[in-house]
This record gives sequence, structure tokens and C-alpha cells, in this order.
Amino acid sequence: SSGLTTVTPGLPPFVPVNFFDNIFLALSRVCFVLGTVGNSIALKYFSSQRMDIPHRLYIWINVTDIVTSVLMLPMSLSYIKRRAPVLLGNVAVCQVWGSCGAS
Repeated sequence: SSGLTTVTPGLPPFVPVNFFDNIFLALSRVCFVLGTVGNSIALKYFSSQRMDIPHRLYIWINVTDIVTSVLMLPMSLSYIKRRAPVLLGNVAVCQVWGSCGAS
């Protein structure tokens, strides 16, 4: 059976799972593009300003937002392949991914 006929338990039978996956995929792509491009432009702008405390804070906020946007990419790529582990199926990527969150 294809993903188009699979339904989520508790939802009306006419709402396929693939519908929600496609919505999430579209939203994550928009957030990735806007987050990386917009925050990169803002980072370039704030980096050219004087380095007082507010501008340094804005730079750190931009860097945090860029990293957050980039970290969404492996998860959203799996929705293109119907939830198959694209990048996260690679052992090396998983080891790096896991070591980033370890403290």
C-alpha cells in the first residue's frame, strides 16, 4: 500500500498521513530558507557595527537561529523520503549529531 492511503488513528479516514508530512515538509523548508538567509543577512549587518554589548547579543542570537535552522535540515530531509532516515541513517552523521547534544 502507498503512503497516500495510510491514515492516522483517531483522525477521519479521509485525512492521509502523507498530507501532514507534506505540510510539515513545506513549513520546515520555509523556516530553513528564511532562517538561514534572513539571519545570515542580519549577522553580516551586526558584524559590521561597533562591538558593544547589544550588538554582540544580536550576533549571538543570529548565530543561534542559524544553527537551529540548519539542524532542522536532517529531520526535514527524512520527510522527502517518507520518513526514511536520510542523513540520520549514516553512522558517522549520527555520531556527530549525538555528540553535539552530549554534555
